[in-house]
Formats: sequence, structure tokens, C-alpha cells
Amino acid sequence: MAGWLQAVYRLKRSFSIEPDTMAETYAYLAAEPALVGVTGNYYTEKNKIVSSSKKSYDETVWRKLWEASTRMTGLHIGGIDHRS
Repeated sequence: MAGWLQAVYRLKRSFSIEPDTMAETYAYLAAEPALVGVTGNYYTEKNKIVSSSKKSYDETVWRKLWEASTRMTGLHIGGIDHRS
């Protein structure tokens, strides 16, 4: 692997969560009785609820993403058809 690419991966890893740490979070979310029926939340690696980005709450952004997704995949789901 090229030296510059190795440097990029090292930099990326320095900002990444270790797989073992993330696995602990997933195990907590799957097994915690207090979370039965809880949906739609985002969690940190310390099992704390966090908000998603402001754009994720913007209905215009939702629609644009949905339209682009249906157009790119050619799927017709939910009443929006962009196959033409």
C-alpha cells in the first residue's frame, strides 16, 4: 500500500471508535431491558443519547434524499416514482 494511503488510514483510525468499544454499545442496545420498544435514537460509545444533525430534521432534505435514492435505485416505494 502506498505510503500516503497508509498515512490516511492512520489518521482515520485516530478519529475512529475501536470495534470492541462499538460492539459493547451494540450489545448494550440489544440487551438493555429499559430500551425495549425504544426506537429512533442515536447513541454514543458511552451509551448516551445524542441528537442527529439539524439537517436530519429538515423535511426538504428528507424528500431530496428519498427522491435521489429512488431515482438512483430505480425503485418505486412510497408513492414517489422517478424511473422516468
